[in-house]
Amino acid sequence: MRLGAGQFLGRRLGLHSFDGITVTSYLYATAATLPMHEHERAYLSFPLRGSYQEHHLRSTSRCGPGEGVFHPAGEAHRDRFEALGATILSIEMEEPWLDRLHDLGVRTTERWVVSGAIAERARRFARLLSLAQSVSSLRLAADILDLLADLPPRAPERTVPRWMARVLEHLRTSVARPSLGSLAAVAGVHPVHLARTFRQTQGCTIGAWVRRARLERAMESMRDPRHTLAEIALSCGFSDQSHLSREFRRATGASPRAFRRRR
Repeated sequence: MRLGAGQFLGRRLGLHSFDGITVTSYLYATAATLPMHEHERAYLSFPLRGSYQEHHLRSTSRCGPGEGVFHPAGEAHRDRFEALGATILSIEMEEPWLDRLHDLGVRTTERWVVSGAIAERARRFARLLSLAQSVSSLRLAADILDLLADLPPRAPERTVPRWMARVLEHLRTSVARPSLGSLAAVAGVHPVHLARTFRQTQGCTIGAWVRRARLERAMESMRDPRHTLAEIALSCGFSDQSHLSREFRRATGASPRAFRRRR
């Protein structure tokens, strides 16, 4: 069973939609059991009252007040509610919102649990939603955006992904600095994810890496007296000899000519 935006297998208590986000609250009966189903959109769910068990294909988990669960789109599960039933607030998001959360470092392709201040913020929003007739849509939207902005980021990537080798090779063989978008296409990842992972694994920004690599190539070329500084500048990606000289002096404290004389 596949459920569309705003559709949950309970009794709806409230609904608010804006700009690709649908927020609903639903009441579930005592000891209710829901069949295996999936949702068209990724969503966060926060039990406001009562608890339930969620059964996945290979695992079972329990969630109650003070917690929240992120469900990726298309995740198959079934639910069994406990003796008191439950009231649940759900926040569904279209793809552009998932992209924004991904850019903020939030996991968007796997299930995870959140608790503490985020769950309490969801509880406060549920109270606002119940007063929707007297609360402005702008206030409701602002509160949901604040909640999403406070979602915890995933742990920093500690290992170098396999696609990084392709990116580094592309940078080494490019005379002109490639755009972030073209590098992301080489890697097969989102540009923001590329920039963040590059900094984490290489210890510098892409721009700093490119400048350092250009200077290293220029220094190596200066060992051959047959090449003029103007030729070296152009072959290593500098706009002209003056550009090479400025960058070289900034990095080494000496001019290219002085460097050559010492070789």
